[in-house]
Amino acid sequence: MTDEPNPAAVMANRETLLRNLEIVFGSPNKAGGPDDIPTLQARYVVALGHVAGFLNASRPEGLALKFLELADAIGQLKNGTVADVVRPGAVWS
Repeated sequence: MTDEPNPAAVMANRETLLRNLEIVFGSPNKAGGPDDIPTLQARYVVALGHVAGFLNASRPEGLALKFLELADAIGQLKNGTVADVVRPGAVWS
């Protein structure tokens, strides 16, 4: 068993990822304009899911899980839950 990804499969997955990201970020915002934060956050959640899928197919070593954790943290903001990964840090002077 090899841990090395198939280069042809990685390139195919890359093209799929790029198309999906273009759809996510290229679609007009019909909800509330370009400053509609919930819609923008939802787009990032979806985009991070696509990135995680690409990473999982390319290198199934758990790296994708980090992107899913970030997507979940962003998604939970609408419920008032602020995970540490998106919590403001200390201000440096």
